[in-house]
Amino acid sequence: MIRLADAGELTLRIYAMADCPPMNGYCRDQIPRLENYAKGFLSIRSVKLFADGALGSWGAAMIDDYSDKPGHRGTMLLEYERLESLVKQVLPPLTISLLGLLKHTPSLGLTSSGTTQGSKSTSMR
Repeated sequence: MIRLADAGELTLRIYAMADCPPMNGYCRDQIPRLENYAKGFLSIRSVKLFADGALGSWGAAMIDDYSDKPGHRGTMLLEYERLESLVKQVLPPLTISLLGLLKHTPSLGLTSSGTTQGSKSTSMR
């Protein structure tokens, strides 16, 4: 992406989020923070974690069975304890993909400070 931006080949403004290998790994120290790079066509300011799967493949971890796939509630890719640990390590900033609801209710209180909702931190926004 940076190569395309440097070559002036981006025609859309892109806000990219880094996915750290292995999936849901820690790589904050290896990700360049770019804001309005290449005349504003590229910004990279966030690391993304995937806590569960996708809805279309019945992978999002749900509280109840899928209506079109009885007996199936999706797949957890990241347990809450690991999510909490990564939030404290990676931030700021962090984007968490939470498609389902199973076991995710406690994670909805985690914010950019790694604590609870209501943080006033704007250092990486």
